[in-house]
Amino acid sequence: MQTLLDHNSVFFFASERCHGAFQKFCQRFSLTTSSVHDIFEIIDDETGEVLHQEVELTGILKYLELNPGNSFDFYLVDEQNQIFTFSYLGDGYQVMSLPYTLTGQVTLQQILDEFKAISGWETGEDSPPPANMDEIRAMTEASNSPFLRYRSGEFILPNT
Repeated sequence: MQTLLDHNSVFFFASERCHGAFQKFCQRFSLTTSSVHDIFEIIDDETGEVLHQEVELTGILKYLELNPGNSFDFYLVDEQNQIFTFSYLGDGYQVMSLPYTLTGQVTLQQILDEFKAISGWETGEDSPPPANMDEIRAMTEASNSPFLRYRSGEFILPNT
């Protein structure tokens, strides 16, 4: 299947926070954290203060479920060492990213449906997602973007 995106692209998509979505995402793509020796820290963006620290993945996930106002980005890898991200946003949303190799139109639509995506966008860099849904909406609603976008259940092709 031919992919929709450039070979240097990733596709981010956002959905409302859903209990168990992180585990489902990891299982769907056989993902693990990039290191078995991670220390997970939730840091206050304004003060730089460590709000919470965990050495166990299950502990940080439980903390994030109980504290939906906090944000955190997980960097994950699959069996081929492709990089994925799963981010909890502090405004009640989650954002996931897929590498270009998994973005054939049928596959991408299935994944967006499976995770109840409300918006999505291609980017040429493997960078963290925007900090909140307002920034995400601005990216997906841009006209004449050189990137593929997804909103209101439909793909918007590049340069339209």
